[in-house]
Formats: sequence, structure tokens, C-alpha cells
Amino acid sequence: MFPMLFNTSPRAIVLPMHAEKEASSASPLNSLFRPIRARFAAGLLVSLLTLPSYTLITSRSLFAATTKVYSQRLEWRPTRLSRPSVTKPAFEFTPFQELAAVTSFITALPSNTIPPSVNPSTPIDPQHPEEMTVVEDDVWTRHPVVLYSKHYSAQSRSAKAQLTSLELKPAPTFIDVDTRDDASVLAPILARLSETSELPILVIGGDVLRPVPSSLGLNTLIESLHQSGELDALMADAGAVVGGTRKVAVKQRVQADPRKPKMKKEMSEAERIFRGLITI
Repeated sequence: MFPMLFNTSPRAIVLPMHAEKEASSASPLNSLFRPIRARFAAGLLVSLLTLPSYTLITSRSLFAATTKVYSQRLEWRPTRLSRPSVTKPAFEFTPFQELAAVTSFITALPSNTIPPSVNPSTPIDPQHPEEMTVVEDDVWTRHPVVLYSKHYSAQSRSAKAQLTSLELKPAPTFIDVDTRDDASVLAPILARLSETSELPILVIGGDVLRPVPSSLGLNTLIESLHQSGELDALMADAGAVVGGTRKVAVKQRVQADPRKPKMKKEMSEAERIFRGLITI
């Protein structure tokens, strides 16, 4: 009855119409994309193989570059910047220091004279400014009282006599300017430092003692300050002792006559207690 259901002839698969169309249409595309997929797989495989090698090479070069920079940093040394040269102002004597330097030079040796090439109107150029403090202390300690005077001047002779009568210790230092070979240089220097062109000039401990007004005269000033006691105080501050050379009379002990018997001296009770001869 139903012969088609029991057909024993070779079977043939009958596909629907749309399946046949898809099969007929897919077969050429498959043949077209098959080599593309193969090339893509091959390219992917090559990429996977070359990427680690590239990463390794790149990392080595980067490490080498980092090491080089680090080694360069180790070899780095600080470089001092060039600064414009600044000229320091030259050291200049103060009038007090210059007077100390001149006095120290003159009193060091009698033969010391200021060269005529020195300009007396300008401060003396210091050769060793770092030693100036030592020079000041030394000269005013050895010569606390200095009188710059004129040898042939009545006022200078009177001032010398007044200072000598004080019996100073150390003794006052007298410097006759007009008899020195460097008088033409020394006199203007003293006039500039003391602000007076008249001699004598009295220096006590580095300070110039000037009468005000100048018409008063140095002799009158010395006498007035000595009577008031101010001169003795100035001398003491400078290190000079008034009356220091005055001789003190010492009573000579009268030797006892050896022919007379020695009398035992009675001591008072207070003297015995003082000497510890008795105990209380």
C-alpha cells in the first residue's frame, strides 16, 4: 500500500529547497575563507612566538639605558658656579689705631724714622691689620703717658717738668718732634690725628688730652687736673702710677748694745692670746 515507505532502492537524502540553496551558496564561501583563516592562524602563531622575544629585547635595552644613566649619576660632581669677584674694602686705620701704630714705630728703636714718601695728609696704609690689637695693647702698656713736644719750646719744657714731678711709673715718654729727621712728616700726621697743630701734645692711654679752649694751654690744664685729682685717675686708668717712683724712707733698726744684759719683754695678755701661747 504505501510503497514509498518501504522502498528498498538505494536511499537518497532529499533536502528541502532552502537547504539546497544554502549548501550550494555556502560551498564557494567556505572555499574562499578557508585560506584566510589559515593565514590568520599562522599570523597569530607567529605573533605569539615573536612577542616574547621582542619584549625580552626591549627590556634588556631599557635596563641597559637605565644602568648607564645611573652610572652617570654616580660620576656626577657638584660644579661651583662662577661668582663675580667682589672687591673687599681696604682696611683703614682709625685715628686711635694710627696714633698707636706711629707711637709704637717711633718708640721701638731710636733710629726708626717715618719715610719721606709717606703722605701725612692721608691715613697710613696698614701692612698687618690683623696685629693691630696687639700693637695697641703693647704700646700703651709700655708707654701709658707720651708727650710729643718741641725741644726748643718753653711750654714743652714746662710740661715735661710737670709730668716729671708726678714721679710716674712707668716714666713718661718724651718725643721731641722738631729734632727728628722725619719732623716734616711726623708733625703733620700728629696735627691730623690730634686735630691741633700746636705742640706739645699729651697722650694718656692712647687718648689725646687737649685744653678747651686751646688758648688755655696744656700746662694750665695739667695743673688744674692734677689739683682736682682727675689727672691721677686718668693716669691710673692708663696704667701709670702717680708717685710710683717715690722712694719710701725705711727706718734702720737700732742694734742693741751687746754689753747690756737682755731684758725680757713682757707681753700683754692680748698678745699672748694672739700668738697662741695660752688657751682660753
